Amino acid sequence: MEDRDKVIGKLRKRINPGYTVYDKISVIVPVYGQFNIDRVWMSLASILAQRDVEMEIVLAEQLDYTNIEFSRIDPRIRHIHIPKKDLVDEKYFVPGRIRNFAARASNGEFIYNNDGDMLFQNPAFLRKSLDLIKSGEDVVLYRPPMRRLPIENFEEFRSVFDGSGLELALSFLDRSKPYVATTQSNPIRMSVFRKNESGREKVFLYTETDHKRYREDTSNQGKEPMFSTLDTHAGGILMKRSQFDLVGGYCELYAAWGCYDADLQWKLRELFGLHQFPNFPEFEVLHLDHERGYFSQERWIKNRETQNRRRSQGVLKSIEEDLDESS
Repeated sequence: MEDRDKVIGKLRKRINPGYTVYDKISVIVPVYGQFNIDRVWMSLASILAQRDVEMEIVLAEQLDYTNIEFSRIDPRIRHIHIPKKDLVDEKYFVPGRIRNFAARASNGEFIYNNDGDMLFQNPAFLRKSLDLIKSGEDVVLYRPPMRRLPIENFEEFRSVFDGSGLELALSFLDRSKPYVATTQSNPIRMSVFRKNESGREKVFLYTETDHKRYREDTSNQGKEPMFSTLDTHAGGILMKRSQFDLVGGYCELYAAWGCYDADLQWKLRELFGLHQFPNFPEFEVLHLDHERGYFSQERWIKNRETQNRRRSQGVLKSIEEDLDESS
């Protein structure tokens, strides 16, 4: 790759900085299709519980499925959806498009990309994260440590949340085992598998029920994302808006599950200092497990082909490709 400063100088000429509120953080929460609204409510509650930080929440839908005026709940919430005429693929969700759409509708100096099934367990998560990202000029944070709340525990957790609120519902969970948070009345065991990919170790987590389902049917080979997750939130990224704009945001060529977040992280890694969130309890997030029928093996193969092509052509050409697409 060319000298980093020359690359950044070239790219800076391609972007037009928009209106930014300094020291404010925009939390992006995409909602794909008819995703379970109970999980979205909980995710929003955990964001609204954040302390000592100026923020806005941009809840973005590919289409307006929910028909709920979320902004009436709290003025910090903006609820938007992509007009149908602007959709590029009605068969599959296009994660990069909805996230770019939300980022353009936000105005914080910092952007945190979240998901509608993720909970912040620590009300100081955003404040502590901002302190870290401000520690260096070009710091980007990604992949906070993550626990899973198994599907089998969700209804009991939701019942406590509905009756007593988020704080008590979180304190109700048993975290005595690594990687999982369960209810005491129904302790679910987690199967842990470690694999080296691209020079680093990845931890893949299956509930024992899901692992049994996966092993019982040989046609599940290649469909692992329907059954397992990582031990980090792969899509969780905190960056400056200027960094997001400079790399062209998300690539919009990926559809359905996979590759779009790794692609953005690749671009950020090439130009800036990409650091994984510390593996400390204060940065640990909670994944509310759900069925993952949205995974498409056909689209996964196509996404990997797109990813390989972009890596081969290099980061500068890929960023210019993304800037052309969004202009």
